[in-house]
Amino acid sequence: MRRFDIKRAFGLLIAVFLIVLLPVQVFAGDNVKSYTNSDTGYEACIDDPEFLLTASEVDKVLSSMKDLTDEGNVVFVTANLKAGAAERYAENYYQDRYRTEAPGLIFLIDMGDRLLLLQAHNGLDSKITGSKANSIVDNVYTYAGDGDYAKCAISVYEQCDDVLAGLRIAEPFKYISNIFIAIIVAFLLGF
Repeated sequence: MRRFDIKRAFGLLIAVFLIVLLPVQVFAGDNVKSYTNSDTGYEACIDDPEFLLTASEVDKVLSSMKDLTDEGNVVFVTANLKAGAAERYAENYYQDRYRTEAPGLIFLIDMGDRLLLLQAHNGLDSKITGSKANSIVDNVYTYAGDGDYAKCAISVYEQCDDVLAGLRIAEPFKYISNIFIAIIVAFLLGF
């Protein structure tokens, strides 16, 4: 018969505790990069815990965000969320990061739902409305589908800059859906 070895059992218990029960810490410095506009005080921030961008792509995306810091804070964030949590997550992320009523934009790529989300906050939402934000996201979803997340984000920020400058952006899905609705109404009225 084998004797119970307390030292071995205690060592095994400590090993299990260290391996399984201790939480893994992720340091924000590994995947967060920001720029602050010295004239306005607004910030452009990239928070990429899903590591969708390479180091050189982070610099390119951050460069495309800098012009928007004249209008407000600009955020690019990636996450892996539960179904249906993207809108609330983006809103909470922006409010937690910028506790003031500062205007700004947040572009979220949710890898859990495979969802792109653009939100405007605190004054910019009057210029980049929900329908404009949806049109911008519709225009860039193919880049994300191809895995070119940098081009996707850069295109989002370029279109946001155009909208804030008063220029028009392409909205093909909006026009196509309006055509289909008109056809359906015409059929209904014809009968």
